Amino acid sequence: MVDVPREELSALDKWCDEWLDTDVIKQSLVDDPTALPPGFNLPRHLWANLNRFRTGQGQCAANLARWWKIPDPSCSCGAAKQTMSHIVNDCPLSRFPGGLTTLHLAGDEAIKWLGMQCKR
Repeated sequence: MVDVPREELSALDKWCDEWLDTDVIKQSLVDDPTALPPGFNLPRHLWANLNRFRTGQGQCAANLARWWKIPDPSCSCGAAKQTMSHIVNDCPLSRFPGGLTTLHLAGDEAIKWLGMQCKR
């Protein structure tokens, strides 16, 4: 972006600048923070599940153990910690081909995979 005095920038420009200057986890998934993300029109249960993977804040064993819902954060594949990232990127029982980066695009295969994850 061109160096324009802050007072001359629109609120949207300021917001975009702040987004780009902030250290946000998985910020690389968002090219344009003003555009609707892929999958925005999905049914709510799929949209919510997709965003749980995007943010890492879903019902994985690590989070459930942290929330005192279960005693053990391990994955059924044998990994010591089942995180949302582990489920989508690494777990031999559940990983999505292409990982979170491809899941984020919400293509047909991603939508099928999300549907299967909702049923677990």
